[in-house]
Amino acid sequence: MESPATAAPPAGRVRITILLVVWGLYVINYFDKMAVLYLLPAIRSELHLSHEVVGFAASLFFFAYALAQLPAGMLADKFGPKKVMYFAITVFTFFTFLTGMVKSLTTFILARLGLGFGEGFHFVPSIRAISDWFPPKEKGRATSFFTTSWTVAPAFSAIVITTIAAAWGWRSVFYLLSIPGAFGMIALWYFMKDTPEVALQAGRISRAEFDYIKGGVTAAAPGVKAQPTAGFKEISKDPQLWIITAIVFFKTFVYWGAASWLSSFLVEQHGFNLAKMGLLASLPFFVGFVSQMCSGWMMDKVTKSKAKPLIFSSFAGIAMVLGLITLIPKGSIGLLIFALTLMGFFIVFWDGPIYAFVQMRYPKNLVGTVAGVTQMVGQFGSFVAPTIAGFLVLAGAGGTANFTKVFLLFMSISIMGAVLALFMNESPMVVPESDRKIYAQANA
Repeated sequence: MESPATAAPPAGRVRITILLVVWGLYVINYFDKMAVLYLLPAIRSELHLSHEVVGFAASLFFFAYALAQLPAGMLADKFGPKKVMYFAITVFTFFTFLTGMVKSLTTFILARLGLGFGEGFHFVPSIRAISDWFPPKEKGRATSFFTTSWTVAPAFSAIVITTIAAAWGWRSVFYLLSIPGAFGMIALWYFMKDTPEVALQAGRISRAEFDYIKGGVTAAAPGVKAQPTAGFKEISKDPQLWIITAIVFFKTFVYWGAASWLSSFLVEQHGFNLAKMGLLASLPFFVGFVSQMCSGWMMDKVTKSKAKPLIFSSFAGIAMVLGLITLIPKGSIGLLIFALTLMGFFIVFWDGPIYAFVQMRYPKNLVGTVAGVTQMVGQFGSFVAPTIAGFLVLAGAGGTANFTKVFLLFMSISIMGAVLALFMNESPMVVPESDRKIYAQANA
């Protein structure tokens, strides 16, 4: 007779419903996040901003986003992911609406900070929820499927946002995008449960699925708090925490640096209009969906929960593609499409493995906090990248711009990420017995 840890998944699929809700909410998040990036050329023109200034304003979003990560993780560990996600959706929906009302650089900056702060509280609770709801052998696919929210949303949002902007103006985009946030709050209230334990006590999950998720481990009695295996003080001594944090920094630097300037690159260097730019800018994200699902399947089935080879391959691949992009002459649409297709595959291939690594290496009771640290520090890559890139854009004759130095910078950072990935150690962290005793006494 098979044990729950090795048996086929039971008929119950509550964990799949939870995953779909978390995924759907993040799709809404990403529509709001990407709107400004696609509309930067129009916003820059109407507000009369330079490349340097608009790059800095775009970066401020990521500054607030990064600062919110650690408190979001700590609060998710303490109060559960559902409450933190409620707060996040309320805040970023409000500031999405306000973005449509900006009239100056000052109001644009305030809107970017508010949106970044709200969305910064959303990511880590989502990772904590997946960690709680999926057994180890499904974490790679579950996490990678969640990460497709930031390829599916940009793929469709590029077309939807630019179409609305072309028809009714860029401000109307932000007014309309505030509507899905209200529906997200309803879905979160009705479907979401913080943990399988909470769902079991509420009669919302079968015992068979619960045992499958927990790997046959019996739940603690109601009101009995499980003893943590380690505190963050012990985990902070682990070099792998800072290696994965640096990897997240390089990843967000490249991803958000490229995403922030891709629309401007297509419009200003290659001469596409707003509608055609939207179609081309969406291409990498359509390909990215396939990439993320592929990396999740490979982590569960091929590399057997090993993230290292997948993360290395992603950094190495994107470095080659970014170098190719710098060589494409204006008018070579076929070659540009080929490069953007490869870019879409490699630039998200690392997503699922990176966040599954955190879940697999560290104690579950601290996944939110650990993810918060890696995100808070790592997301500063997305803060500095657009600003630095803005200073590397070269203005040419006739109002054209050249982004060659921008993509060479992103290529260099990708190479650094590939080298760092070679130093990853994927074994579950072992806390010395002396540290466990000290921590248990302190928390008795």
